[in-house]
Amino acid sequence: MVVEELRRRRILLPARPALEAILHLAIRHGVRIAYRALAGGLSEGHKLDLDKLLDPREGTSVTVLAWARTPALSPAAANLDRIAERIRFLRSLDLPVTLMERIPAKVFDEFAAEGMRTSAQHLRDLNSERRYAVLAATVLYLSRQLTDGAIDMFKKLMGMLTRRADNQAAARVTRSVREVQKPLKDVSKVCHAIIKAKEKGEDIAKALEQVVQWPAFAASVQAVDTLIAPDVIDGKIEMIQRYPTIRKLALQFLSTLVFRGHAVAANLLRALSVIADLYRTGKRAIPDNAPISFAPKGWMPLVPNTQSR
Repeated sequence: MVVEELRRRRILLPARPALEAILHLAIRHGVRIAYRALAGGLSEGHKLDLDKLLDPREGTSVTVLAWARTPALSPAAANLDRIAERIRFLRSLDLPVTLMERIPAKVFDEFAAEGMRTSAQHLRDLNSERRYAVLAATVLYLSRQLTDGAIDMFKKLMGMLTRRADNQAAARVTRSVREVQKPLKDVSKVCHAIIKAKEKGEDIAKALEQVVQWPAFAASVQAVDTLIAPDVIDGKIEMIQRYPTIRKLALQFLSTLVFRGHAVAANLLRALSVIADLYRTGKRAIPDNAPISFAPKGWMPLVPNTQSR
């Protein structure tokens, strides 16, 4: 672009080395402007907090910045707790998100990348404008990255619980099928006897007595009813039984993140707010007007008093 502008103005191009020097100088000047733009949006309190990131974390030899940069990302409840702790800490620094709008996104990402890979010792040696700009970009980047990581981990953990519940339900059905093979045969005999008696115009009650005794038939029907009961074949029942685990995950998740969305998600967002309030206050009773319209139809039989919602 510089060369094209010089040609447009009919200015004689400088020698290549001189042109490269001009470009490098312009780039360095632009980077310094970006440092100043970010650092200029910070209060003195922000700067003090950012400098503390380079100090060792209390009781450890690891700096606060290094601790924040290295969360465990494998899906586990304990790791979700650790990510949530880092998110809360980074947000407590209260850096204005509008800082990201002060410089081009590419430059912001470069500053954040520098902060992610540079040691605390080297960051201390930077001039103040550059140090504060790099640390501010790193904090905002980490807050966003860890938030995404928390959401992804929560989804994975819930997926693992769902698959485990479905597998448990399937295994229970398999065991039940083996256990009710004889009752199923008895029911089949009765059905065939009824069909045969109906076709021949015979007395159905007598036909039944010839193939199975009534107490045995009643017991067989009860066994089949047990097999097809919702809590046997539905993995959602198993999920409900795992609620203590789900609550532990959701408590950390909902107390750390703030959810926003378009109008179409209003009921879902209100439901999340209701649940978060229940966890925060320790209440157990769900409000009568709690929204459930977003829930899949398959869950509705498990929700009490759905007609009044």
